[in-house]
Amino acid sequence: MPANWGQDAMGLPVLIDLAQCDVLQHEKLALQLENEDRSCQQAPLMHVGICTHIEINMGIDAFAAHLAERLLVMPVSRDGNRALKGVLWRYFDPRVFANLCWMLDPGSLATLAGPASRWAFPWLGAWFKFDAAADDAVAIESQPLAAQAERIAGFMPVDMEMWARAQQVSTINQVLVRLAMLEPLWDQRVAVARRVETAMTEARHCLHWDHPEDQAQYAEYVVRYGTAFLEHPKLVEYWPQIKSRTTALRCADLVSLLSPDDYTALAQAAAAPVGKSPSNKPFTRGANR
Repeated sequence: MPANWGQDAMGLPVLIDLAQCDVLQHEKLALQLENEDRSCQQAPLMHVGICTHIEINMGIDAFAAHLAERLLVMPVSRDGNRALKGVLWRYFDPRVFANLCWMLDPGSLATLAGPASRWAFPWLGAWFKFDAAADDAVAIESQPLAAQAERIAGFMPVDMEMWARAQQVSTINQVLVRLAMLEPLWDQRVAVARRVETAMTEARHCLHWDHPEDQAQYAEYVVRYGTAFLEHPKLVEYWPQIKSRTTALRCADLVSLLSPDDYTALAQAAAAPVGKSPSNKPFTRGANR
C-alpha cells in the first residue's frame, strides 16, 4: 500500500511469501494457477488472481515497499509540466507488464522490477520471464519511464509520451487476441504487438479515428492482411478522403465494402510466402516457462 494511501485497498497487489507457505497452501496456489492457465486458453484477456512469480534477494517487506513507491505516478512532459492528475498505476497486472517489457527501455523496466532478479508473468495464454541480469532483447522504440528523478507530492513521475503509449495496452491486447496469431516465442509476439501499435497510431493521427474500436479494427486488418488490404481496389480511393477529412467514413464502413470473396483473396495473399520468418530467439531477459 502506498504511503498516505487513504482509499480502499481494493486493486492493490498482495505479496505471498512462498517460503512461509505450508504444503497445503502450495497445493492450493498450484491448483489456482493451473485453473487460471486453463481458463486463459479460452478467455486470454481475463483478470487473473496470480499475476506474477517473483524471485527476490531481500526481505518481502522491503520489496513490498519498493512496489508501493511505484504504484502512484504523475505523468509529466519533457519540460516538467504536469498535464494530468496523479493516478494509481496497476503496472503489476500481467496484461500491462507484458507490454511495458517492450515499450520501456531496459533501465526504466529495471526501475519497475527493482530488486527482483526474475519476474515471471502470463501474457495471453503463455508465460514469460523478465530476467534483470540479462542485457539482450533491448526495445528498439523504447522510451524512458521517468522524466525526472524527484517525486512529485509523493507520486513517481513518468514520461507523458510513454504514459500515452501505456494507455493503449488494453486495445493492443484485444487486437492480438482477435488476430489469433499469438506466437509462443517472445520476439515474434512483440513484433506483432509493435505492428499493431504502429497501425493504431496511424489510425489516430493520419486517419483521424479517435474511437478505440476504429483504431483496433484498422490495426487488425492491416496486420492480418498487410498491403493487400490497404491497396484493395474497393478501398484505395477512400484513404485520401479520410486523411483530408472530406468524408466521415469509419473503419467499419470501409470493411463492410468488401465481400466474402474479397476476404478470401486477402487471406490467400497474406498467407503467401514473403521471405524469411521472424527470429526464433526467446525473451531471455526472460524465457518461456
